[in-house]
Amino acid sequence: MNWNLVIKKKPLLKIGILFGKFVCILLFATLLYYIASAESTRIQAYWTVFLIEEEDVNGAVAISNNKVARVGFFSPFAHLVIIDLITGNTRHYNANEYPGAIDWIDMDGDWVVTRNDYAPQNSINAINLVTDEHVVVTPPLGFFVDHQLPAIEENSIVWMFHRPCCGTDILHFDLSSRTTISITNDGWQNTEYWPDVSGDWVVWNNGSSQSGDIYAYNMATTELLTVTQDADPQWYPKIDGNLLTWADGRNGNLDIYGFDMQTRQEFPLVEGANYQYGQDIDGNLLTWLENIGTLTFRVNGRDLATGETSIIYESIPWTEPYGPTFLSGNVVIWVFNENFTQPRLYGARRLTYQSYLPVVAGG
Repeated sequence: MNWNLVIKKKPLLKIGILFGKFVCILLFATLLYYIASAESTRIQAYWTVFLIEEEDVNGAVAISNNKVARVGFFSPFAHLVIIDLITGNTRHYNANEYPGAIDWIDMDGDWVVTRNDYAPQNSINAINLVTDEHVVVTPPLGFFVDHQLPAIEENSIVWMFHRPCCGTDILHFDLSSRTTISITNDGWQNTEYWPDVSGDWVVWNNGSSQSGDIYAYNMATTELLTVTQDADPQWYPKIDGNLLTWADGRNGNLDIYGFDMQTRQEFPLVEGANYQYGQDIDGNLLTWLENIGTLTFRVNGRDLATGETSIIYESIPWTEPYGPTFLSGNVVIWVFNENFTQPRLYGARRLTYQSYLPVVAGG
């Protein structure tokens, strides 16, 4: 036996063993690292923007369950147009089916509610997209009687009723029972507007003061709740479930604030130097408009569960928004008149994916 050869091989053997141990330790440490960071694995999202329509578009649009309602101008009246975002199919409700010039709409599920202007009279109407049932929520009542700003959730329709002389109230119509009740009934004393409804809660602006405070009424308990009472303006309340949101001017611009209907706690949702407004809420998703410069706007989105915020769309300069954002599920729509040439109806769909990379602090 050549002992010199054996002695020479031992250092090489030791180096190999040490290298193998090092590799094993490295692999084990990597495994532990990813196991430890597994709790930080999160759902990440991105928005895909698409053009829905660029002809005969105004600010009267709505969305529910991947169906978009808009107003199209076809002589002699403005007509209701329904666009299915999944199939691409379009249906027009002509003047014989659905008379009157339509200047405001909302929708939820299979129902679309509209304000139909028969100048100088107008009315609130509802149509079922599945059965084609047409319900006259409130018929034209005569000169100088005005019904405006209808909103719908499930079987509840709310709107602003303007009296012939002065003052407004908020009314509610139940599609199941076909009955109407007054949410407010203070005559000429106050001006209530921008109503919205979710479950038993009806919310609105009270314009009797310059600040336009936010109020809420529970139809089940008859509780009347003063949500805000501030010298600075609050306007455009939107409610979904237990979360009430509005645009708030307490910081010298407009920010988005929220109010939990269960805990009765108020809190800021979106703050910044720019003007934030035109919000909509559906579940944990919030969308809004942001004025980022002279006639330049963004559409933003935020997951309220994770705090993840996205810039969905940024307009070109010289853009005029026609109305707020409208959100349903993971789809938001809006109307921008870019270059003041042609209003366009845009949409964006939120898509999610699983992020398997570990999330480090500050990431």
